[in-house]
Amino acid sequence: MADAVDAFYDAVEAGEVDPATANETIKTLSRTLTRLNFVSDGQFEQDPAYNRPPYPRFENTSLFDLYDEDDDEYRFLQVELKRAQNDAVFELRRLQEQLPN
Repeated sequence: MADAVDAFYDAVEAGEVDPATANETIKTLSRTLTRLNFVSDGQFEQDPAYNRPPYPRFENTSLFDLYDEDDDEYRFLQVELKRAQNDAVFELRRLQEQLPN
């Protein structure tokens, strides 16, 4: 994603992307990446306004140390984190596809 964003900004600076398209793309990037970095729930869920660690959807990874691999809690945690990963990957791929070539 970083390479795609860098290439996009290079194209903007070279005048290869019109200003209106560049502006809309930058707004979309900003909104989506901010949500991925600081929001634990989905796009339309209410998030309390308090400090959070970066990537709050993945903050539960430290809980693996509390459970044995055979525990249901361990497997539930795996599923929860896999869903968070799938959501993040989906959002990043969608963003990458929206970048003007």
